[in-house]
Parts: sequence; structure tokens; C-alpha cells
Amino acid sequence: MIRRFIARIAAISVPVLLLLGATTLHARAEKAEVLRFRHTASDKARYDFSLSSRVHATEESGEIVRAEIRIQMSCAAEFLKKAASGDWGVTGQILSGFMIVKSKGEEGRLDLGGLEEKYIVSPLGEIKERRHIAGQPPMLQYVGSNLVLGPLDAFLLGGAAMLPEKPLRRGDTWKGIALLPGISPGQTEQVPYESVLLGEERFRGTLCQKIKTSRTAVLEETIQSPDGPDEVHVKLKISGQDTWLFDPQRGLIMFSAGTHDVVVTTTITRNSQDIGSASATGVVNTRSVLTEFNGVKLSDQ
Repeated sequence: MIRRFIARIAAISVPVLLLLGATTLHARAEKAEVLRFRHTASDKARYDFSLSSRVHATEESGEIVRAEIRIQMSCAAEFLKKAASGDWGVTGQILSGFMIVKSKGEEGRLDLGGLEEKYIVSPLGEIKERRHIAGQPPMLQYVGSNLVLGPLDAFLLGGAAMLPEKPLRRGDTWKGIALLPGISPGQTEQVPYESVLLGEERFRGTLCQKIKTSRTAVLEETIQSPDGPDEVHVKLKISGQDTWLFDPQRGLIMFSAGTHDVVVTTTITRNSQDIGSASATGVVNTRSVLTEFNGVKLSDQ
């Protein structure tokens, strides 16, 4: 009986081993790809960006407030002359859009547009310089804290769309530090991220590389009250994931979608004693789609 059992295993194992060998050879044959943001001067891209958020806040008075926020923006990126270092100049704009806030049975609307910023971006997606040119950025307010948005959210995940030096195969991971906007306008913060290449996916007729990026940012700021001795300490934590489709041929992101949890605590102190506090939690969902490249509209296929 033992001999028969061994014979059966031997008969089954040969085709299984052949199959495993073929799979291994196929995996080895898979070509690693170097991904880079690369453009030609005067390349132009347009994106539709949307955001939705639900907020649950407890104000200093103890009142519980719920709010819904919705943002829609049309954004543009124009790529400028390439520097000797290989970095790119980019002009980013919010062309038009709106923000709607619903809270306490009321609804407010703010029209968006006219914001222009200039950036220096490396082929790996690193934001080396960010300069405000005109207009005011849209901001999501959470009990003393602001989430500042801009054109970068449409075409570079706000600065978190970083690529590694190494060639990539499906399943490869990389991590680093991204420079993202801080609590107040004009501030930047170092935020750790980790990304993984999920594989190929076709989007609107283009074969893209699908990437998932996870990040957690903890930002803190203490502000002196302008009309008294009080200090306001704000702590903001944002954690979540973005999934994005990178087009190696165009050298840019074609699509991104993200979900992030937001937790904010604000504490007011006087003479080192806490005299008041407020808190808020929320979920922020974002979506960005490349709609036009160099004047050619992309189909919805």
C-alpha cells in the first residue's frame, strides 16, 4: 500500500511540477519598468477633481454639529521648460468649481476659481518648490483647523504621488517622505508614505500601472490668541489610502481615488490651564480624472 501511495504521488507530482516551473519562468520573464513623470515643454493636462466629506464635531460649548462638504473643481497643469537637473516647472490652476457646505439645516455655496500656483517637480514626483501666484485656495474647516486644497490634489495627490528610483514589478513596495500642505496656508509638513505597485489596468484606452499609496500625517500647531493671553493648540491626524493609475507613456496620473479619516482636537489654554476644547472627526473621499491632454479630450471607454 505504501508503494502504491508513493506511485500515485509521483504520477501527480510530475505535471504539477511542470506547471509550477512554467509559472516560475513566466514570473521571471515579467519585465521591470522604470516609472517617471516626464513631459514635453508646453504639455497641458486638465482634470476634474471632486471631494465629499461628512463631519461630526463637538464645539467648545458642547454643541454637536454635523456637516456635509462637497467640492467640485476643474484644474489645469501646464508643464514648462525642463531644467538641467531634470526637474520640471509646472503651472497649476483651479479654473472653476464650487464648494457647498450643509450644516444646521442651512446650505452655503462658494464659487472657486482663479487660483494659480507654480511648482518645481522632480521626475520622481517630489515637490521641490511651491509658490503662490494668485487667488485663494479652498479650505475645509474643522474646529480651528484647515485642510488646504490646490491644483496639486488633482494631478499629484497633493504631493504624495512619489515614484522610486528602482525599476518596478507587480508587488514591489517603496516608502519615503512627502512634503504636503500644513494646517495653515503656506506651511508644509513632512509626511511618511508607503506605496505598492498592484499591476496593470486599462483606463480610457490606456494601459496604466495601478499604485496604492498609504499615508498618515499628524500635524500640530499652537497659536497665540491675538486678543488675549490664551493659546490655541490644534492637533490634526489624517490617515488613509489613495489608488492611482499612472500612464508611463504620457508620464502622468490618469485617475486617482482616495479615502482618508480626519481627527482634529483643539484645546484652549490660559496660564497653562485648559479652559476649553473642541473636536471633530470626518471622512474625506476624493476622485480625480484626466479629461484632456494637449487639447484632445479623452473618451470614457
